[in-house]
Amino acid sequence: MSFERTVLIVDDSPEDRETYRRFLLTDDRYHYIFLEADYGENGLEVCKLVQPDAILLDFHLPDIDGIEFLCELKTQFGKMQLPVIMLTGRGNEDVAVQAMKSGAADYLVKGKTTSENLRLAIHNILERDRLKQQLEQSEDRFRTSIENMLDCFGIYKSLRDDSGKIVDFVVEYVNTAACANNRMTAAAQIGKKLCEILPFHRENGLFNEYCRVVETGAPLTKEDLIYSDRFNQEYLTRAFDIRANKLGDGFVASWRDITDRKRSSERLRLLESVVVNANDAVIITAIAPIEEPAPRIIYVNQAFTNLTGYTCEEVVGRSPRFLQGAKTNKAALQRIRDALQARQAVQEELINYRKDGSEFWVDISIAPVADAAGQYTHFVAIQRDISDRKQSEIENARMLELAQQGQREAEAANRAKDEFVAMVSHDLRSPLNAILGWAKLLKTREVNVEIAARALDAIERNAQSQAKLLEDLLDVSRMIRGKLELQETQFNLAALVEESVETTFLAASAKQIHLELRIQNSAVGIIVSGDRDRLQQVLDNLLSNAIKFTPEGGRVEVRLTQGIGEQRSRGAEEQGRLEATPDSRLPIPDSLSYAQIQIIDTGNGISPEFLPHVFDRFCQAQSPNKQGGLGLGLAIARHIVELHGGTIHAASLGVGQGATFTIQLPLMPPK
Repeated sequence: MSFERTVLIVDDSPEDRETYRRFLLTDDRYHYIFLEADYGENGLEVCKLVQPDAILLDFHLPDIDGIEFLCELKTQFGKMQLPVIMLTGRGNEDVAVQAMKSGAADYLVKGKTTSENLRLAIHNILERDRLKQQLEQSEDRFRTSIENMLDCFGIYKSLRDDSGKIVDFVVEYVNTAACANNRMTAAAQIGKKLCEILPFHRENGLFNEYCRVVETGAPLTKEDLIYSDRFNQEYLTRAFDIRANKLGDGFVASWRDITDRKRSSERLRLLESVVVNANDAVIITAIAPIEEPAPRIIYVNQAFTNLTGYTCEEVVGRSPRFLQGAKTNKAALQRIRDALQARQAVQEELINYRKDGSEFWVDISIAPVADAAGQYTHFVAIQRDISDRKQSEIENARMLELAQQGQREAEAANRAKDEFVAMVSHDLRSPLNAILGWAKLLKTREVNVEIAARALDAIERNAQSQAKLLEDLLDVSRMIRGKLELQETQFNLAALVEESVETTFLAASAKQIHLELRIQNSAVGIIVSGDRDRLQQVLDNLLSNAIKFTPEGGRVEVRLTQGIGEQRSRGAEEQGRLEATPDSRLPIPDSLSYAQIQIIDTGNGISPEFLPHVFDRFCQAQSPNKQGGLGLGLAIARHIVELHGGTIHAASLGVGQGATFTIQLPLMPPK
C-alpha cells in the first residue's frame, strides 16, 4: 500500500518539472500529489497555504535564487523548516555547501539526476523528517512525564579542569518539583554550577559522592539524609531520600523531601499517653533481650480487639507474629525486623489475620520508645485498617486495565478504519482514473474507431468494477445493521448452478481454463427455498474467484450433489482429515438432508496461516499476483449462505495447490 505525499516543484522550466513528475510517478512506495511554481515568491506562497512534505527547488529562479528561497522559508517556518532538495544545472561544490548550510536537506545536479537517485533523495528526506517528528514526540512525552513527577529530578554535567578533575557540575535540567524544592526557577538553575547554587554539597560530602558516581559508574542511594543549605533566600534543614546514577560525563538524580515523615515518626513517642482511647489498634511491646530476633506484647487497646477479635488477655506475653499468615508480605516483615533491630521507626502496609482466620490490610507504624535515661524499652505499633482502601486500589487497577484495554481496542479500531479508508480510496480511485483517462482521450475527438471502441469498453468495464465495489460495501453495511434481507422463493438449484457456470464460461475460455460441471443424478431435481438472486451472487463470486486465481491452462470443476447428515457422527480427528480433502462432505447443523455445491480449482491455493481468515471482512492474502478488490466477496457469501441456514467452508493443501469451497444448503422436507 502506497502512502500519499505532497511535493512542491519550484522551477521555471516546464520541461524539467515534467521530467521530475515522470520520475516520481514510477515510485511504488509513495503516491505523490504535485504542486508547481515557476517563481520563488510563488513557491513561498504555496508553502504558506499547503506546507508540502518535500520541495524540489531550482537554484536559478527568475526572481530569487535558491539560497534566498531557503532563507525566506526559514523565516517563514522557523524550526518547522520544510525538507528541500536543491537542483542546479551546474555541479558547483560551493553552491552545494552554501545550500546545505542554508538548510537544504539534499543536493542534486540537473544533468546527472536520474529517476532512481531522485526517488532515493525524496525517500531519504521523507524518512529523516518522519524520524525527526518521532524523536520530537518522544522527547515531548519524556519531558511531560518528568515534569509530571512528584519527585524532584535533575540532570547534571561534569565540569572538569585542565587535568581532567571534576571541579563542579553544571545544571542541565531540573523538573518542576525540583524547582519548588530548591525555591528557584529553572532559569535560575540551568547553566549554573551546582555547588554555587547549593554550596553545602561540598561541606557535607555529597559532591564527592556524586564524583564517585561519575568516575566509577556505581549508583548512589542515600536515605534519611539530613541536609542544611540556603534555598534561594531561605536557610532550611531538611531530610531527603536521594538516588543518583551515571549519565554520560555526568549524572541524573532524583530526590524526595521526607522532612514531614521524619517529624511524624518522632511524634510517635507521644502516643503512649493516648493509646487507650485511640480509634486505631495499638500494640505496646516490651523490647526483648537480644537472645530472643522478637518483642512480647504487654498491652493492646480496645480498638485492637475490635479489629482482630483477640482480647488483651489472649495476646499478652505473645509475639505479634501470630497475626501473620500465608499472604503476609515477607519482604515487608524483614524491613520491619531490620528497623526494630536498629531501633528505628518504620511504616509498612501488609496483610494480617483475625482470630476467625479472615484477612485484612493494615497500615502499621512502629516506633521505639525510650525511658528518661534515653534507653529504648518499648515499641508502640499502630495498626489502621485499610482494607477498604486496598479494595478500592484493586478495583481502580482493574478499571484502569479495562480502560487501557478499551483504549487499545479503540486505537486498533482507528487503525483498521484508517487502513480501510485508504484501501477503499485506492480501489475506488483505480477504475475512476481509468474512466477519466479514457474519457479525456475521447474528448479530444482525435481517435479512430478502433481506439474509441477500446475506450468505451474500458470505461464500461471500469464503471462496472466500481459499481461492484460500491454494491459490496452496501451489502456489508446491510450485514452489519442486520438489514440484508432475503426474497424467498422455491427454485431448482441445478438450474441455478448451470446458469452461473454458463455466465463464467467466456471468462474461463479466455484463459484457456477447463471449466466442468458435474451434477449428481439425484441432484438434478433439487428444489430449495431461498433468495435465488442472492445465491447466484454467491456462486458468481466463488466462480469468478476460482477463474481469477487459476493460471492459464488450469482447471475449475463445479459439483452439485445431494447428501444426508450421517457425517455429523464422525469423530473430530476424522473430520479434520476430511476438511483438507476436496471431496469431503462438511456437516450441516440443522438438517439431515442437504444439497452440496463444491467449486474446486487448481489455482494459487491458500496458505495455512490465511485459511482461518479467508471469510473475514477486508481480509486478503498477500500474494505477488494479488488481484484488486476490497476482500468483501467471501464475507458477503458466508453471510448469505448462513441466512439460508447453510454453511460454507474453504479447504486447501497450501499455496500453489488449489482450493475447494464447499456450500451446504438444507433441502425442503418432502410433502
